[in-house]
Amino acid sequence: MVEAVEMDTARETVTIELGLKEGTIWGCPVCQKRMHVHGWERRRWRHLDTQQFKTWIEAEVPTVRCDEHGAQQVRVPWAEPYARFTMLFEEVAIALLQGMTTAAVTKRLGISWDEADGIKQRAVRRGQSRQTARVMQHLRVDEKHAGHKLWLTVVSCVDDGKARVVYVAEGRDQETLDAFWHGLTDEQIAGIESVAMDMSEGYTNSVLLHVPGGRQKLVYDRYHVAQQMNKAVDEVRRSEQAAMAKEEAKTMKGSRYWWLYHPKHLPRRVKGRFRRLQDIARKTAKAWEFKELLREFWECPDRETGHEHLREWLRRALRSASAPVAKVARMCKRHIENLLTFFAHRSTNASAEAVNSRIQSLINQACGYRNPQRLITEIFFHYGDLDLAPRFPQ
Repeated sequence: MVEAVEMDTARETVTIELGLKEGTIWGCPVCQKRMHVHGWERRRWRHLDTQQFKTWIEAEVPTVRCDEHGAQQVRVPWAEPYARFTMLFEEVAIALLQGMTTAAVTKRLGISWDEADGIKQRAVRRGQSRQTARVMQHLRVDEKHAGHKLWLTVVSCVDDGKARVVYVAEGRDQETLDAFWHGLTDEQIAGIESVAMDMSEGYTNSVLLHVPGGRQKLVYDRYHVAQQMNKAVDEVRRSEQAAMAKEEAKTMKGSRYWWLYHPKHLPRRVKGRFRRLQDIARKTAKAWEFKELLREFWECPDRETGHEHLREWLRRALRSASAPVAKVARMCKRHIENLLTFFAHRSTNASAEAVNSRIQSLINQACGYRNPQRLITEIFFHYGDLDLAPRFPQ
């Protein structure tokens, strides 16, 4: 109960003194057994501001001694154990931290950077402890370069139409992904229907080792294949342009990204010039044609049609005089089975790439992270879809 309220206009603070009713029965906060009071400790918590005045709650908190758990401080109903802020204050801080930079929140709430970071870390631990083992049907696995020699493996789930990060770890090899499967129950692993990823050998081996029927559930990402094909076209363009006469090479200047466009999306203002470039740069135009034919593979209506289209593309591409195109064709031939699983699941890594983009915005905002664990905490805080808010004890 409130025993006193003190307002200091000079310091712009309000202090609320809370007391206890006589005859209160105490119990161990761990096992709930009735205990005697062993001692008292004066505590202070930051609460939501009263107008522009900082508000503090002060109280004497009892400590009980339990035969099983030792000395334990009784939990107060307005704050979590050992916290310096009330739960209502932390809830507001969490909402602000999700939409603002940490520096902006510290200025807005009048707290230090370390205090704001502590609120964030407690929120993530709280959210992860509340998670239940629910089945995740559609998973996306991707790697993320997060700084000098720092790579992360990011696993996200898209069952609800929105990607949520379910696993992040430092590294990008098989062992890193193996740790994710080890943390799942048998029911969760059996419930997996598709896993989309790039053609990483380590990730592939991990899926095949831990996911039953993994060969039929593994889908190689179409955008990774398109990326490799775009690189091949650009390699052919650079090689051909370097061998051109000076005047012809000038006409190619500034056309690098035109060769990566879908024909329907090519800007109208450059279509005429692009057609002329196709007559000048014959090798590049041929590589561009192979790129567009491969794009049509993903638009096939079913597996049979797609298989026939891909076989014909491979036959032509492998005979191509263009070494970069043939290299992509050999890659596709090695992984043809898990390119065709696309038609069973229609899965791509587009959502995972979107998550990677948002992670990059966090890295840019912070000007990089020296501590990988701090970045992982940030990722879960913003994109883990966790229940972060503190709750009052029953």
